[in-house]
Amino acid sequence: MNLSFPRINPLAAGAAASIIVCSLVVAAAFAGLIPSAGLRKADMPTARPASAQACAQCGTVVGVRAVPADGRSAWRVVTRMDDDSMRAVSTPERPALAVGDRVRIADGRATRISQVDDH
Repeated sequence: MNLSFPRINPLAAGAAASIIVCSLVVAAAFAGLIPSAGLRKADMPTARPASAQACAQCGTVVGVRAVPADGRSAWRVVTRMDDDSMRAVSTPERPALAVGDRVRIADGRATRISQVDDH
């Protein structure tokens, strides 16, 4: 009894082997078995200092723009608060604030604060 098996093309065998190896590597990476060369979330620097997170009225300016109001222009300061909510305040004069400034929102006004004064 002579059994003969069909020969597989060597290129097809190589392609199949590489697909299997790549699939195993991806599965191991997802399972956490392969250490990552990139930053993990715990290794990333925080965007805000710990003291900033304690201030309920504090945030970072994300926009300052002129808006029309009753026939004259006003200025709107948009702030991303430390709790990730967004707040906007308007003022009739151009504010001395820029995108990235730390501010405290109180009485409808945005006031620049220093990192040390952040509480």
